[in-house]
Amino acid sequence: MVRFEYISFIEQLRLLCQCEEFCHDFLRMWRARSSWQADSSTSTNVINDYWDGEKIRMCKDFWNPQKEWEIPVKCPNSFCAMYYRTFPTALRSPELNNNWNEITREYEFLCSHCATYIKVPRRMVKVRQYCNQFE
Repeated sequence: MVRFEYISFIEQLRLLCQCEEFCHDFLRMWRARSSWQADSSTSTNVINDYWDGEKIRMCKDFWNPQKEWEIPVKCPNSFCAMYYRTFPTALRSPELNNNWNEITREYEFLCSHCATYIKVPRRMVKVRQYCNQFE
């Protein structure tokens, strides 16, 4: 498991746009968003750029201001720092798939790394757009 360091959407944009070359690549990708935001079933199999692949389509909700996505679950043990992947849904950690308690609306399981009991609610985030500025 790779440690997940969250960088906000706006901070990602700032970092990308510091370099003119990355900024132009990013804008080219954003202008072609109709191809990678399309459903996998309706998309073509032609890959001209890296965003034409299935992996980008799995993560497309991250860039969509109309969608929510779940942030990773972190083990509460400060010495463990284990994170459980939640996004994209197709690559979720098995611990989360099998240990959701519908009654309490929380994940309940033992950390596979340190055996600490984890009981946390699902936390969702959504990119918001105001006046053409991302937040």
